[in-house]
Amino acid sequence: MDMYRILLFAIIISLTSFNLYAQKKDASVNTGNGCKCGFQSLLQAGLLEGASGPSWNIQTINGAYYKTWSAGIGLGLDHYTMRTIPLFLDIRKELLRRNRTPFLYADGGIHFDWLKTKEKPGWGSSDYDRRFYYDLGAGYKIGFGRRDALLVSAGYTMKTLREERGVIIQCVAPPCNPSNDYYSYTFSRLTFKVGWQFR
Repeated sequence: MDMYRILLFAIIISLTSFNLYAQKKDASVNTGNGCKCGFQSLLQAGLLEGASGPSWNIQTINGAYYKTWSAGIGLGLDHYTMRTIPLFLDIRKELLRRNRTPFLYADGGIHFDWLKTKEKPGWGSSDYDRRFYYDLGAGYKIGFGRRDALLVSAGYTMKTLREERGVIIQCVAPPCNPSNDYYSYTFSRLTFKVGWQFR
């Protein structure tokens, strides 16, 4: 999947979420047995703090909720040290059935590399493997009316990447086999996010 397809996917997800929200303002459905469920969308921005200093990220998560549980697919932009695009599954649990409640969340998925020129090595060529990403934390939800809510959260997140770098070496007697070096990167961060939830 190249960068243009990833960006197109992000735009489609965002437009779809807003379209569904506009068309289904009454997404919360109370059935005869008291089930409260429907579609929800979340937009959030955050601060990332780790050994390499502070950075930021943005995310959009779209999915469904059932009572105090919710699950969705998330897509974001992570600028910490090496710019990447996380694609992940988000699961949340509200601890109280109230308009204002603490909650827990867990995210897991993969990162796509989207490095800036200054982040790439100045020699040879590099290919990056898509490696694991996760984010675990807790937060507080402040509801406004029956649908919208402000979310504030803090957690611990990690992303990993593996680089295969082709090294240019002097060749005395061609043909010469290229030399490849491998590098593994692990970025552990604290994350603080503020988001807006639509239902």
